[in-house]
Amino acid sequence: MERPRGIIVTTCLVAILHILGFFLIESQVLDDVEMYYAGAIIVVLGGIVLWWYWKGLNWARWIVLLESFVCIWNLKYLRGATLVEVLMIITEGILALFFLVYLNTKPVRAWFEGAL
Repeated sequence: MERPRGIIVTTCLVAILHILGFFLIESQVLDDVEMYYAGAIIVVLGGIVLWWYWKGLNWARWIVLLESFVCIWNLKYLRGATLVEVLMIITEGILALFFLVYLNTKPVRAWFEGAL
């Protein structure tokens, strides 16, 4: 079964958002060297999950769905955020809503369940 086109696009978007989030937002907050490394490790782990999402493993789809709920929950941080933070939070929120619908469509679910 051929990889759905949306998987390629969403993988690229999430990868870009993870990297931008680390460099634009978290690097401002992470003054402590240990916390900076912890943030970098989280980005790397996110990249690993994203790789397996792109490859079509269903557990990675579930992690992306769970992360979507976190991104929606993060919308509460809009008040008092800088312009860059607002743009990141809103973009992630919109993408999260898309994921909740798209990753639960029948053809996409079938691709994840049959891929390996």
